[in-house]
Amino acid sequence: MQKWAFILFLILPICSFATHNRAGEITYRQLSDYTFEVKVVTFTNTKPTSTGQVPADRPQLTILWGDNTGAYIDRDEYIDLPGYYRRNTYISSHTYPGPGTYEIVVEDPNRNEGVQNIPNSVNVVFSIRTIMQINPVLGINNTPVLLNPPIDKAAIGQVFIHNPAAFDPDGDSISYKLTPCSGENGAVIEGYTLPPSSN
Repeated sequence: MQKWAFILFLILPICSFATHNRAGEITYRQLSDYTFEVKVVTFTNTKPTSTGQVPADRPQLTILWGDNTGAYIDRDEYIDLPGYYRRNTYISSHTYPGPGTYEIVVEDPNRNEGVQNIPNSVNVVFSIRTIMQINPVLGINNTPVLLNPPIDKAAIGQVFIHNPAAFDPDGDSISYKLTPCSGENGAVIEGYTLPPSSN
């Protein structure tokens, strides 16, 4: 009995870490016909929660490649930024079976606490995804790169502007669209609402 109590004691501190995800992005670079280098960048909270819990830290994430395979990818680096932000970078390569459209998904439980337009955000899975289209007719295809990190602060009653400073290495045109936040399996979070706006 004492053996089990000791094992449970060792597990509990791991499970009691607080949540941390604030933002993230997936970009890819085509290395050859079907091989791509994929970079996942997450921006996480480093400030303890209102109850004093230390935010979780992820030296490894799971990625679903969109071709019915997945992998663990190790963190290459992290950089602590002002305002209790940490920029985490994970890089891995993957070879696809052939032409097609693939949805790459990364999930991590959970997101930051206190998000006003996500019910019980602290217990909602954080996920990011991107669509990859491999088509020999289109040729080499890379995602746009976002040059400005999403670490802006908003204020009540003030106009909020975030310019991601997107750059496309292929010279493709870029357009922006607000979409609902996604949770587990990349699905729209139940109860999610866009923040209210004046017009």
